[in-house]
Amino acid sequence: MTLVLVAFAGMVGARPAAGDAAVVPDGAASPDDMPRMPDEPPSVPQLPIALAAPPSGAIVLDGDMQTAEVDCARRDVLIHGDRGTYRLLHGCRSLSVQGRANRIDAELAPGARVSIGGADVDLSYVLIRPGPPPSLSVTGTNSRAVAVPRLDETWPPARPPGHRPEEP
Repeated sequence: MTLVLVAFAGMVGARPAAGDAAVVPDGAASPDDMPRMPDEPPSVPQLPIALAAPPSGAIVLDGDMQTAEVDCARRDVLIHGDRGTYRLLHGCRSLSVQGRANRIDAELAPGARVSIGGADVDLSYVLIRPGPPPSLSVTGTNSRAVAVPRLDETWPPARPPGHRPEEP
């Protein structure tokens, strides 16, 4: 006899697979007396699921075509928007970019963690004080992270589409 284990919404039950004869011990309820599980689980609306919750106290920058200057001192920053221009000041602890076509100038803390998974992201960064360089992971197509001697003095920077700062 083949049993099929059915589980959803906190209920678990076993019932014979189609075409198998039910074997019921004496005194036990027959499978026909057991509540039947639906053949398919109820439909559940699709909800967006974050791959990871932002760290407590993290700064989340979301939305398309945003321009923002943010004090990120000793904090984590997550950028999810597309086509934004951001200036992050006073030493971010970490930076994660998943949005596309963002231009970012950042002051990073020594040893900061930087992850760029979004495509066409340009990050120019400086360390706020001497120390270990940031840990960089750049996997986004046509994205890059470039250390610069100092951030652009003008804010917001006038950058034409596709502009990339000169590497030192």
